[in-house]
Amino acid sequence: MKHDEHIPPIKVGIRNNRYVVIDGTHRLEAAKKMGLDSIRADIINEREEVWPALAVFYNDKASKPLTPEQRKRKIIVCWDRGLSTDDIAKYVGRKKTYIYEVLRPAMKQKRKERAERDMRILELYEQGLTQQKIAEKVGVSRERVTQIINNVNVSANGKTNKICKLNNSKNLGHEHSHKRESLTENQHSPEAGPLQVEPNPSTSSMNTANALQNEQAKPEEEASSAFLERAEIISFSVQDKSLVVFPGGGDSSHSQPTKSSHPNDGNLKQLPDNSTAGDIRDISSYLNSLNIYKKLSPENKKAIRAMELVKLYGQDVI
Repeated sequence: MKHDEHIPPIKVGIRNNRYVVIDGTHRLEAAKKMGLDSIRADIINEREEVWPALAVFYNDKASKPLTPEQRKRKIIVCWDRGLSTDDIAKYVGRKKTYIYEVLRPAMKQKRKERAERDMRILELYEQGLTQQKIAEKVGVSRERVTQIINNVNVSANGKTNKICKLNNSKNLGHEHSHKRESLTENQHSPEAGPLQVEPNPSTSSMNTANALQNEQAKPEEEASSAFLERAEIISFSVQDKSLVVFPGGGDSSHSQPTKSSHPNDGNLKQLPDNSTAGDIRDISSYLNSLNIYKKLSPENKKAIRAMELVKLYGQDVI
């Protein structure tokens, strides 16, 4: 079976007896275009829920790391998918203070949406709808409707005298701000209590801002090393139909093309340094001297050039 030992292993998880690419889609596609039969892979023995965070971690380890804004967007996606802040911090490799600051706007928006939803439930209840009908209209479980109704004092005529509390932003999410509670919609089931969406408000905003700035300047990698250990290295066919690409499981997919003075380097990405640029120009010149290379499509030329650079540096550089 033909494969290239110089290509760094891609990262895969296992779902229903199928391999799922967590990191390395570009390398996989390049291997296919090069005509390789197989590619090496590290099996990551972590539950599927944390794969999005692992994808962020590996993207950040690429030759061109994620920009701060790209990293923030990916962290918010992890949270939207139900991953707790503890897990995000652990597997992305960042401090919790940084994760909290990144998620703060999304958390506030989620809290606002929940307050509006709860108000809608109470309004429908006042109109005389059954709890089952309310649940169907609002799109929540009947148990959640019951909980919301029971959380307010309902008078004999069906009027609520504490609805105003739901409109008071000072009361939202601060009653138990000293407690550590889950921050995700999935972990806050219909039976769960109020959503805790931010750290203790008594924390100095200046200290938090400084922590965020330090995190952006120098990543504080607190991630467990367990998922970095190679439990097993496999080699499987690049055409294996059991191979699935996980959303966000790319490597350096965030890189943007940059202009180049070299006529054959139009598809090259931002380079780490001048020495790397020189190496790439040498490789491009060599490849362009080969007749078989000249006959390839632009996509295949790019793939071949990428693989040559992987051999040289041991990681993706475009």
